[in-house]
Amino acid sequence: MLLGDDHVCVLPKNGIEYFYPQRILQSVFDTADSLDQIVDAYLASNPNGYNGKDISKTQLAKVIAEELTVADVDAGGNELFDFLRTLP
Repeated sequence: MLLGDDHVCVLPKNGIEYFYPQRILQSVFDTADSLDQIVDAYLASNPNGYNGKDISKTQLAKVIAEELTVADVDAGGNELFDFLRTLP
């Protein structure tokens, strides 16, 4: 919840990783697989990893933050980013 009841967003998938830009995940894991394929397998693995590369959720979040661009956020179609753009 952000800024009161008017700014609540319930995301449709259980995992912030589903809202990371596909292009960054594909680069991190050196694959052309779809976002859902990558994230489903990543979250199911222990330790977390995909395509032979183990990376913790915290490490992955840091990579996403470093690689994220304004174009990723402005592209539309990402429910998390679309919601964040509505905040004052």
